[in-house]
Amino acid sequence: MSIAKNLILAASLFGTALLSHAGVIDTFTPATKVTVTKTKFFEFEYTVPTKNFDYLTQSLEDVKLTIFLTDENKGDETLKFIIGGTEFAQVYRDDRNNAVNNGKDNITPVDIDLTTALGQLNTYGKLSVFLSTDSAGDYNFTGSSLSATVVDKPQRERAVPEPATLGLMGLGLAALAVRRRRQS
Repeated sequence: MSIAKNLILAASLFGTALLSHAGVIDTFTPATKVTVTKTKFFEFEYTVPTKNFDYLTQSLEDVKLTIFLTDENKGDETLKFIIGGTEFAQVYRDDRNNAVNNGKDNITPVDIDLTTALGQLNTYGKLSVFLSTDSAGDYNFTGSSLSATVVDKPQRERAVPEPATLGLMGLGLAALAVRRRRQS
């Protein structure tokens, strides 16, 4: 193959590789122990790094939030998470009694596929997470991770005027030409 063909092939393969890639966007670990009770909630926020993500040309898909919990007190907790702001709020509930595995070192991962809250990420580049419980039991929040697939947005096609619009414009120009001719 010629050098030009090799360059074109390499460029097309490189371009295809950039179309989408999956991975962990960010992780969050609290600085101190966080216990969530009926009267004590916890809130944190993710910010999508702009270093590897361009909001104008890319979007996030298949976003998963994983929250890691423990239960030292062997309580009867239920889980309620509100993910995303008011405009894009997505509620996750687990009303099972004792939703978190008991034991200090027994970590329970809770995987949440983001659907509604994905709008907040793609629009503002941020994701707020609010952890609470509606029961008398409590649980400890030990950390979380946010993973997604970054996909290039398709380029918008140029709008083509409809035939009726072109016809009206042509009639207007013809009327102007006739009027000018009559005035001369």
